[in-house]
Formats: sequence, structure tokens, C-alpha cells
Amino acid sequence: MWADPHAGFDQQRQDREQAASDLLRTPDGEREGEASAAILAMQAHDLVHDGARRAVQEAFAATIEGRITAITRAHSLLTAHGAASVGTLRDIIETELAPYRGRNLRIEGPDVVLTPKAGLSIAMAIHELASNAVKYGSLSDTKGRLAISWTVKTGPEPRLRLNWGESGGPCVAGPPVRSGFGTTLIERSMRHEWDAEVDRTFAESGVVCIIDLPLTPAVGELRSQSEGG
Repeated sequence: MWADPHAGFDQQRQDREQAASDLLRTPDGEREGEASAAILAMQAHDLVHDGARRAVQEAFAATIEGRITAITRAHSLLTAHGAASVGTLRDIIETELAPYRGRNLRIEGPDVVLTPKAGLSIAMAIHELASNAVKYGSLSDTKGRLAISWTVKTGPEPRLRLNWGESGGPCVAGPPVRSGFGTTLIERSMRHEWDAEVDRTFAESGVVCIIDLPLTPAVGELRSQSEGG
């Protein structure tokens, strides 16, 4: 009987990705550094077993550095005043997109404050979307445009809806053949931890991603204008 020589490795990869996702969902802010180290170690292990060439190794190193930097930025912002501190969704998005200031970006939405735990998950999602946009999407072209907006549906069960829309960049050929580590991390973190609906479409004009999740106290809250000053 023929056996797939990659089956065992693929299962190990999935196990490591799940472990990294679990670490990112930890409620203890002090463990975010552990999550960063874990992701680095897990992906380094993949690199060795994949037998990647130098060019791939360099790209891999840049990807890892970007993810670690994203975690560090978000963690610093969200825990600047202790474990009970909060940051706004706008703060998170602007922090993660800081390397692309000067580009055609539009960021708009109401004042939503996030808990450190939820803020980190959203920061990682924004980082991965931006990384893909730089490689293949609207941020890879000076004429490209990126619009990020969010709304809150109020009521007994409020929901936060985040819209990421790219346009003006290279034509999108369609969805990727294989989901990468970052996409897997986004979906596991947002869907499993926050009960979010994640919908990505790959229209020829640009990638659109909608993340819709319950705005529970564990995630954050809509801040009134008087509270926001």
C-alpha cells in the first residue's frame, strides 16, 4: 500500500500551528513573549524540514521578523499601563499599518476599545492581511488603495464588523491554492476564540476580508463620545 511521505510532516505542521494559535489566545499578557518565541521555533523547524533554499530562507526570516514585530507592537500598545489597560481598534490598526504611512490608506470607524487579548488577535489579523497586500495586493503598487472600516451593531447582542478592502493593485488571480501559516492563525484565533465569522473574497479588483464578531466584554466595547473626549 502506497503511503504519502509527507503525511506525517503535514500533521506535525498542523500540530505546531495549533499550538501557536493556543499561545496567542492566552489570557496572560506576560506570556505573549512566549507566543512569539514559540511561533519562531515552530516555523524554523518547518524551514529545516522543508529544505528551503537561501532565497526562501531570507523570505522566511523576513516573514518571521514581521510577525514578531507585530506581536511586540501590539503587546506594547495594549499593556502600556498594565494588564488591565485597553487600546482602541483605531490605535491597533494605525500601529500595524505604520510602515505604510504615506500610502493611499483610509481608516475610519467608531471609537471601539479592545481588551489586550482581543487586541492582539486583531493586530495579528491586520498584520497578516497587510503582509499579503504588500506581496501580492494593493500595497505592492503605488497606485493601490486600502480602505479599512468598522461598524458596531448595537443592541442586546452587539457585534463588531471589520472591513478590509483593497483596490487599484495588481489583478487578483483567485484564492491561493494553499493556506499559509498566517491565514491559518487568523482563522483559528478569530473563529475559535472569538466566535468570529471570517469571510475573504478574491475579486479581480482586490482582496476583501470581513471579520464579524460578537462585541462581548471579553472583546471590548463601543466608547461614547463623552468618554472619548
